[in-house]
Amino acid sequence: MKLEPTIFANINLVIDDDIPIGVEISGTLAFSLYDNVIVTPDSHGYICPNVHQGGPGTITEIRRDDTDHFFGVRMKTGEFGYMKSARLSRI
Repeated sequence: MKLEPTIFANINLVIDDDIPIGVEISGTLAFSLYDNVIVTPDSHGYICPNVHQGGPGTITEIRRDDTDHFFGVRMKTGEFGYMKSARLSRI
């Protein structure tokens, strides 16, 4: 495993076999593939395209990106979308 820097000074991707499997924020593993999470909207009710309501979901993909939308989350409702860590809390 290795760490791969992102465009953010305090965020690194955790890489195994050239596949992102986690995200380290400020030196701490914050999220990993298949983590169960609670998704919450911002103050305007927005989460991301294709996900219209917050609630429980599972991180099914972590991708390399030049934005902070690293996480592909499959919601329990069946919706799927890419979102930033600010929308996620591990459960």
